[in-house]
Amino acid sequence: MHYYELLQYEYEFMLLTYYIYVDENEYIYFQDFYIRRRMIMKRLDVTIQSFLWGEKAIGKEGEIVAAIQAQRQHLHESPTRYTVSK
Repeated sequence: MHYYELLQYEYEFMLLTYYIYVDENEYIYFQDFYIRRRMIMKRLDVTIQSFLWGEKAIGKEGEIVAAIQAQRQHLHESPTRYTVSK
């Protein structure tokens, strides 16, 4: 085996190790962000509900809910997953 081939194998091993490391960290961050996004979405829903209890919202609940639902449908609890091309 030539020295160049040995270096090539070592490089491929290091690259594979890097991909595994990146994938593992991406999974950890994904789980963390997923929990954080769920919490933020729940806080948003609770905050909106509290606005509906106010005196100024009486009689306008339908309008407020419709306006918020139009925007809320664009928000997702699951964050975008990113991967490293192999």
